[in-house]
Amino acid sequence: MFGLAAALVRSVFVELDADSDGVITRAELMDISAQSYRGDDPAAPANLLFGPFGI
Repeated sequence: MFGLAAALVRSVFVELDADSDGVITRAELMDISAQSYRGDDPAAPANLLFGPFGI
């Protein structure tokens, strides 16, 4: 992610990797995108897709 510290990027990646296999698959990315755009849970990991707010 642009302009973010490596440790922060890694922590966001871990949150977005739904099955914890070290890869964000196309299916996971589609789920993350749908959750990010259509979800209403403010605590959902998908909200980190574009980086955490307030940095």
